[in-house]
Amino acid sequence: MKKNPNGNLNERPVVFFIFGATGDLAAKKIIPALFNLYGKKALPKNFKIVGFARKDYNGGKFAEYSAEIVKKRFGENVPEKELKSFRKLFEYHQGQLPDMAAYASLAEKVKKMDGKSGDTCDKIFYLSIAPEFYGTVLENIAASGLDSSKTRGGGRARIIIEKPFGDNLKSAQKIEALIGRLFNEDQIYRIDHYLGKEMLQNILAFRFANNLLESSWSNKTIESINISLLEELGVEHRGAFYDAVGAFRDVGQNHLLQALALITMERPKKYDADSIIKNRAELLEQLIPPSGKAVTSSAFRAQYKGYGKIEGVKPSSRTETYFKVKAALSSPRWKGVPIILEGGKRMGERLKEIVVSFKPASPLSGLGSSRGLPRKAGEAAGGIACQSELVFRWEPEERIKIKFCSKKPGAKAEVEGREFDFFYRDSSERVQYVEEYEKLISDCLAGDRTHFISAREIYAMWKFADAVVRGWEKNLAPLHSYEPGSKNFS
Repeated sequence: MKKNPNGNLNERPVVFFIFGATGDLAAKKIIPALFNLYGKKALPKNFKIVGFARKDYNGGKFAEYSAEIVKKRFGENVPEKELKSFRKLFEYHQGQLPDMAAYASLAEKVKKMDGKSGDTCDKIFYLSIAPEFYGTVLENIAASGLDSSKTRGGGRARIIIEKPFGDNLKSAQKIEALIGRLFNEDQIYRIDHYLGKEMLQNILAFRFANNLLESSWSNKTIESINISLLEELGVEHRGAFYDAVGAFRDVGQNHLLQALALITMERPKKYDADSIIKNRAELLEQLIPPSGKAVTSSAFRAQYKGYGKIEGVKPSSRTETYFKVKAALSSPRWKGVPIILEGGKRMGERLKEIVVSFKPASPLSGLGSSRGLPRKAGEAAGGIACQSELVFRWEPEERIKIKFCSKKPGAKAEVEGREFDFFYRDSSERVQYVEEYEKLISDCLAGDRTHFISAREIYAMWKFADAVVRGWEKNLAPLHSYEPGSKNFS
């Protein structure tokens, strides 16, 4: 376990605040992640969880509520002794997000915790709330002195915020200006939970620890990159939210562009937070925003039939539920390599992966036809041009797959496709080795920002995304329709 800037992780007392503690995110992700960390003895020895919400969960009710969440998530066979001790970590403070008096009384409660621990506690503020409340909550935290450890005492304040980081570049800059006025950049932990996924975290190690890949990672050998996030589920009960956002801003502007950065960024000088964040940002700043008619040819969009009948969706909605956007980079390394970003709801399959397609080797006269890896552009005269692929897949299963060409066993000189792959977990199990929220909370406790997003990255992603959305708003690319369950319709 890494050390944070103020000492060993298990020696520093920590108060972990959850604003919006009775909401969906806390129930589905945050509290289960904290329980997992507790069970692995990966939390600081002196650790308290303080929930803040408007519901009356005082008098131990919040601890009981949290215990029920754990039982529901992990089953009734959770050891009662462990659950009982976990409940003791919880405190609760009832209040409305805009109510300054609630923050002042919370600050008094925290001072008592500081006194019991004999030291100024580190404070982590997890904003599990809608972005429109960020300003109110952060200003009240600062005004009440809850973040006093920012500038004095032995403790340190950090905040965790969730996407969306605005809905365009202008709104993102407004949010960042507010946060930056109250906190330093190294205290801000912006979560895109995709950066907590094991497969995406493995991309850099796989690239830079294998010379076979590092030496062939450029436009000289790579033909195209496809990044897909396809879901069988639809919008369901998120109609009003989704209709205001759309598929591209929901997953393309963030998840897929972060995946793009990992697969194409330059080798960092060191495997540390500053170096990796810097290189991700520099790569994203090389995205070429499509302008004018370029949107017509590079930004396909569609909406599944029946979407307009969903509660909260405008019947005449022009919101896309599927997109396929071709991105390009100005970097000399990647010039001319198309990077396809694809995402959608109500698709015919659940598939989340990155496919790196290599240019075919020069045809060799005398080798027979290939099987299993057909040349996409057709066979070359005098022999077969065989194409290799590298696939990073995280759903429906976690696996890395490499497609090579090999001689077919037998007397004839024939080439066929062969696959080499390995799974990250037993195919019968449906969880990662470590869930992403567990990793990200652990990283924040350790003061490690490697898998969190910087303001610089947010601005670069929005500059690209805004250009696509503006083109769609001008109807430069028509909105197509598709049947739920469709495949390969664009």
